[in-house]
Amino acid sequence: WREDTSNQTRAYARNRIRHDLLPQLREQWNPGLPSNLASLADIAHEEEEYWRERLSEIAAQMGSQRDGGWEVDASQLASQPRAVARRLIRHFAGQNLGLEHVEEILELARSPRGEGQVTPPNVLVIRSFGSLRFERPGAVAIGAPSRIQGRGGTGWPGHGIIRWELDDNANLKVSGPMLLRSWTAGDAYPPGIGGRRVSLADLFEKERVPSWQRRNWPIVEDGYGVLWAKRFGVREGADVRIWSEE
Repeated sequence: WREDTSNQTRAYARNRIRHDLLPQLREQWNPGLPSNLASLADIAHEEEEYWRERLSEIAAQMGSQRDGGWEVDASQLASQPRAVARRLIRHFAGQNLGLEHVEEILELARSPRGEGQVTPPNVLVIRSFGSLRFERPGAVAIGAPSRIQGRGGTGWPGHGIIRWELDDNANLKVSGPMLLRSWTAGDAYPPGIGGRRVSLADLFEKERVPSWQRRNWPIVEDGYGVLWAKRFGVREGADVRIWSEE
């Protein structure tokens, strides 16, 4: 057994409580204080063990983990009893947030507006449409732009594998080298047969793609502009095969 010498100095609040406050309370107010505190600690431990398991069950019903964060149904979180919702928010955040930040996140979940965010220390909470995402700042990797040609495939963070078959001898109705990259504001093209030119932002809104998925949405461009976008397909008239596999 080895005693930490810092346990004796009253420079630390924990030692002043142990050496001064608790003996004074025991002598002047309640001789049974030590056993009462020990019983309270046992009860608190049992409560936390129960809630740790129960919260995992509720969380799995309410959302899922994706790309290092939690994606949660906002209406389900908002409908929980306040005491349960507070515990769930701390569970999704992965840390013991202060009450002020917990209440901000709960109000975000209850808000009729479909957009917004809360930024407590070390966690980012984003609302988009009917969902909330809890993530660590910078936790989501962004794909590096890369040239593609021939046949091949590559992993794309958060979107599985992007594959392509580009026949150099076919009439592809494409121009110049092709680049796989992430979506940027202003991207637009005519998807499908007989499609008109439409912005990817409008397609995201129509398909209710959450804002956190858009930031790394895979795009292939050529000399004419956007050639392919995940979910929305290749540009009208382009004789190429590009697809994603989750």
